[in-house]
Amino acid sequence: MGEYRIFLDHYARADNNQLKQYWLHGEGAAKWATWTQLYSHLKKHMADEMAKRVAAQWFHDRYGYWPGQKGDNPTGPG
Repeated sequence: MGEYRIFLDHYARADNNQLKQYWLHGEGAAKWATWTQLYSHLKKHMADEMAKRVAAQWFHDRYGYWPGQKGDNPTGPG
């Protein structure tokens, strides 16, 4: 669990991460519009549970609200 935690912390904290830059600002940004689409891509590069967490964070970074968030979601009910 320790190695996984370090790996997860690395993704959670690294703003200059190449994978993050690709999916949020690079060519990968055009390949997803929903959390599910991003998650499907990310799980090819990391463990399933980590892909879920990273997809949620990056979705929030991109859109300013959490996937499934009710109330302030501009695209409709979560």
